[in-house]
Amino acid sequence: MKKYIYFLVIVLAFGMLVACGNESDKEENSEAGSDADNNTEQSGDEYEFQLSSMFPEDHPNTAAAKEFIEKVEERSDGRIKIELFPANQLGDPTVVYQEIGKGTIDMSLMSAPSNFDERLEFLYLPYLVTDFDQLEEVYGLDSYVFETTHDIHSKQNIKLLGFHGEGFGGIGTTRALDNPADMDEDKNMMIRIPQMDLFKKFSESLGFRTVSIPFADLYMALQTGQAEGWIGGQPASNYTNFKDVLTHYYQYNNFFEMQSLIINQDIWDGMSEEDQEILQTAGVEMTTESFKNAEKFDQEFRDKLEEYGIEVILLEEEEIEKLAQETRENLWPQFKDSLTEEIIDGLLENIN
Repeated sequence: MKKYIYFLVIVLAFGMLVACGNESDKEENSEAGSDADNNTEQSGDEYEFQLSSMFPEDHPNTAAAKEFIEKVEERSDGRIKIELFPANQLGDPTVVYQEIGKGTIDMSLMSAPSNFDERLEFLYLPYLVTDFDQLEEVYGLDSYVFETTHDIHSKQNIKLLGFHGEGFGGIGTTRALDNPADMDEDKNMMIRIPQMDLFKKFSESLGFRTVSIPFADLYMALQTGQAEGWIGGQPASNYTNFKDVLTHYYQYNNFFEMQSLIINQDIWDGMSEEDQEILQTAGVEMTTESFKNAEKFDQEFRDKLEEYGIEVILLEEEEIEKLAQETRENLWPQFKDSLTEEIIDGLLENIN
């Protein structure tokens, strides 16, 4: 009996040692597995994106896109690689925007077309802002403009990461204007406009006749006289695209050209929070830096226009403010049907 009890004690003790050993192995394996999981999360997935942009190599917009790419690749330790295709190499903005919604193009820095949602034209309302001091308040990442743009893009399966401010728009012409700041005064000039009713009505309110010509054909139109000017482009765009055919540039500050940095929503949703933060942070920095640099670039390219022999005319601050007041009071309400009353009233409330 004593031998039996002794044997039983030994068996129980051995069983406890085995159990403790197994538990220890489990804990070690669990810790090893946790370390492996952490390493996997840190390494993350690898991506190769295409980023389409509109402007040529020597444009500040292209430089900003390259800087964004460098930051993303560096902060992801090279896991997120982005190839830049400037100068509309992947297609015009309408095509690219549609393909981003589908996911066949990954990203873009572009002027968002209104073909798929007319409300996006609110970004081109003349005189949303009139000077550089208002940019952060009106276009910042917590602004009414940004939130509204973000919501409209999301309906097309597109995520807005940030803006890139290009500069204030004006009118480039092939001959001089007699009365640039007078509303309703006949300018006796045909200018090119985008195919938007908003640009047509605003240009006509300034006294211009208008013709809608594709941007790709604009150089030839200015060269042949089909158009004697064009509205909208900031100094950099007038210099890099049309310096050989223009004779005058008028700084109207009629709108602030803003490019949207966008990515396909499904791609965004499939990324880890860590990788989303890398892209979003770089987008925020692009927005902030562009606001700081826009005034410098406008002046730099106005100087280049003058050096090239193009006469640059700056409207007086009082003239711009008068144009802005008359445009907001008389023109904006005409777009409550197309842009919605909610957006027009929201903009007026936030600007005021």
